[in-house]
Amino acid sequence: MTGHLARLTLVALLVAAPISGTQATEGGISAHLRALETGRSGGEVRVRLELSWAGRPELHLIAAPSIEVPTNGALRAGLSRSRFDGTATRWSHDAIVTLPRSSGPWTVGPARVTVRSRDGTEQEVVAAAIRTGRANRNARLLRQALGNGIVVCFALFFGLWRYRRLEAKEEPARSSLAELITQGHAAASTSPQGRASQEMLEALLTLRLALTGQPVENGALWTPEQIRERIDQIRFGGEEVPADECLQMLRAMEHAAATSGTPGRVRTGSEENHE
Repeated sequence: MTGHLARLTLVALLVAAPISGTQATEGGISAHLRALETGRSGGEVRVRLELSWAGRPELHLIAAPSIEVPTNGALRAGLSRSRFDGTATRWSHDAIVTLPRSSGPWTVGPARVTVRSRDGTEQEVVAAAIRTGRANRNARLLRQALGNGIVVCFALFFGLWRYRRLEAKEEPARSSLAELITQGHAAASTSPQGRASQEMLEALLTLRLALTGQPVENGALWTPEQIRERIDQIRFGGEEVPADECLQMLRAMEHAAATSGTPGRVRTGSEENHE
């Protein structure tokens, strides 16, 4: 009876062993491919395929992995190792990928590996592809040069557009000044001998107000208030304002308009008469 019981116990232990091993592999296997350094054109880059599963290393037998490389690239297998931390196993395989002499970045992977479990089953584990490396230096410099050229062209175009807008705004002002100067000389020519007319002073006032908005030296010119005082002297006081004094001021305003520094300076009446 005792011997029969011992045989039953031995059979139970033998049957229980594979059942325990099958449960240990049900957690699945995760796979990850990563580059350990940055690749460059024509150079070598080290990549690592990592598998991990719950349980001890002997639960799975790992075949030699295959890793896809870029066209005209090459693969050189490295070392494989595993580490058990008491609850899970991390298996890794290093490989050297020779990159082609072309512009990057490059795609390495996917990586495939066949895993055989203790119960005899096999499965293919796939790690997703990765990208490594940076663009070729010459290509990168060319893109930067093109980008800088576009920025410079845009800046030049904007500057030209801005200049033409300012020039278009200044053209009516220059034309207006030229017309006012002509009107001033016409009023001076019709003034009575030796004294300025009210029309001449009003022409000076209009010209002086127009010069207020222009980049000219106004310090030596009469102010609008001073011109209005002279107009009042003629209109209400019956006083005379010397014509030479007004003509001298007209020429000073004419000179200020001609040397204002604006593009396409105003041609003054005295210059035209001189020609």
